[in-house]
Amino acid sequence: GQWIDHYRDGTYSRLKFSWIDDCEFEIEFIESTNSVQNQFSKKGDKYRYLVIDKKKKYYLVSVEAVGTDGYHLTYLFF
Repeated sequence: GQWIDHYRDGTYSRLKFSWIDDCEFEIEFIESTNSVQNQFSKKGDKYRYLVIDKKKKYYLVSVEAVGTDGYHLTYLFF
């Protein structure tokens, strides 16, 4: 699959999406029309998401930029 982020200004980012297991997946940056995202990511950058908890309207996830030592927690709304 693919993952597409749509931004309020009408731009988007396109990423490759793949499951690692039932609660973990990885996205790989392909391209973006968003100028901020283009400064943050380059083609081939990978980000690993681990679902920690499911709530009524969102998932609590840990996000790691593959190859780095850090991670951060965020919400993934559905």
